[in-house]
Amino acid sequence: MARSWAERCASIVVLAGAGVLAPAAAHPPPAPGLFFSHHPHMRAAPVVFVVLDELPLVSLLDRRGTIDEKLCPGVARLARMSAWYRNATTPQTFTKEALPALLTGSYPIRRVGETFEYPRNLFSLLGATYEIRAANVPPNLCPPELCDAPIRPPPVQRFRGFGGGEKAALFFSFLSGLERPDRPRLHFLHLVFPHGPWRYLPSGQRYYEVDPMPGEVDRRGRGRSWRRDGWLVAQGYQRHLMQVRLADRLVDALLVRLKRTGLLHDAVVVVTADHGIGWEPGLPKRLPHERTAATLAGVPLFVKAPGQRVGWVSRTPVESVDVLPTLADILGVETWPDVDGLSLWAHAPRRARPRAVVDVPIEGFGRQLKRAAREKHELVGRNLWRVAPGESEELVGLTEAELSIAPPGKVTAHASAVETLVRADPQGDEFPAFFEGLLEGVPFRRRPRVAVMVDGRIAAVTRSYESSGLKWFGAMLRPGLFGPHEERVELFLVDDVGGRALTELPLE
Repeated sequence: MARSWAERCASIVVLAGAGVLAPAAAHPPPAPGLFFSHHPHMRAAPVVFVVLDELPLVSLLDRRGTIDEKLCPGVARLARMSAWYRNATTPQTFTKEALPALLTGSYPIRRVGETFEYPRNLFSLLGATYEIRAANVPPNLCPPELCDAPIRPPPVQRFRGFGGGEKAALFFSFLSGLERPDRPRLHFLHLVFPHGPWRYLPSGQRYYEVDPMPGEVDRRGRGRSWRRDGWLVAQGYQRHLMQVRLADRLVDALLVRLKRTGLLHDAVVVVTADHGIGWEPGLPKRLPHERTAATLAGVPLFVKAPGQRVGWVSRTPVESVDVLPTLADILGVETWPDVDGLSLWAHAPRRARPRAVVDVPIEGFGRQLKRAAREKHELVGRNLWRVAPGESEELVGLTEAELSIAPPGKVTAHASAVETLVRADPQGDEFPAFFEGLLEGVPFRRRPRVAVMVDGRIAAVTRSYESSGLKWFGAMLRPGLFGPHEERVELFLVDDVGGRALTELPLE
């Protein structure tokens, strides 16, 4: 027997309240009273709008396609109190075009190398009645006289190395300005994070990045491509996800600040990203292909209305151009009649629209997203510190007594950072977590696997690659493996994973 709309919504409430983000059929949204109390001042509600950068939705998902609460507990908390549009896409893959689409509600004019003015945007829409406090907005979207957010000295934060960086100063200054003024206020932040280069651990500690990153190659046109090397792509994904974990901590800090000021209940809160990134060996990172459309176009989109208490999940196909009309609808503000976007809050039927990212049609987006989530977990698994090539992950954590180790052969290694590594403070703001070196004596076309042992236990396994005629290797090492004394760092060639057979690799 078919269930009524109220019954279906009630089941979603139960699931969301239990922490299970069940997919909802989606549109129109449930009656406001079911999910959030009626707010008498909704038309003058504060607005908190945060745009992260280069963050694909798939980076937040577990193997089942729901939010990975282990990696992203802050985002999962946000989802439990807001509307999560899990089929949201952006029409562009570079900020120069993707941000205007988000802030104008219309598809941007796109001609590479040209800058266009967008006078009709979120800031001009609300500027007459709202105080604008915006950070990191291009002048073609918001002139300085309208968008001028002074950077305040941020309070001390427990984010180690990240806490002293320029992006952290911008973020924590934005947090410190989240207050309840007498006049309605729009708080807007575009934070270029977790955008590469990938240089931060989940703790916030900074390590030395390599540019270009292993696996990246320059290409004609915009952006860079991945080499046809699945292991280097997996290692890049590992480092990206470590930075995503830190971005999730920023989302959690945002929610804590909003709750303390009372804005979490009263404000419209929007958290999204401008675009994603592709993870296919041999293909561009930012120019779409049918294999990468889901990770490039699919972006997180969370919208919390004033007074909303319970989250819900929508499978409605939406685009970033829909955010501005939705925000205007919630606030009761008239927008321009010719915008391309459609309000997600309206109860009128939505017209079907073919979606595309740049010029690549997005077909079967949900199916693509699930495939991308599965492939992500095949590449990096559940533990970001155990990412290893092939089946060699099972070697990580084994001790010398559990291994069969042969004496050294003709291959030797050079790793000048060993002394820096063993003397580094594992609790410091900086830690040389990306450990790399060179191999000599490796036969032509061979790409041997290298195991890194710290104090008699395998800490990481990686695989060599060739660049500029040299054989390189690199591995991420967890700071917790090191302590106040100087640990012994040794290298081995991996001969046989199943037989746990290694060969000593002398360090010179």
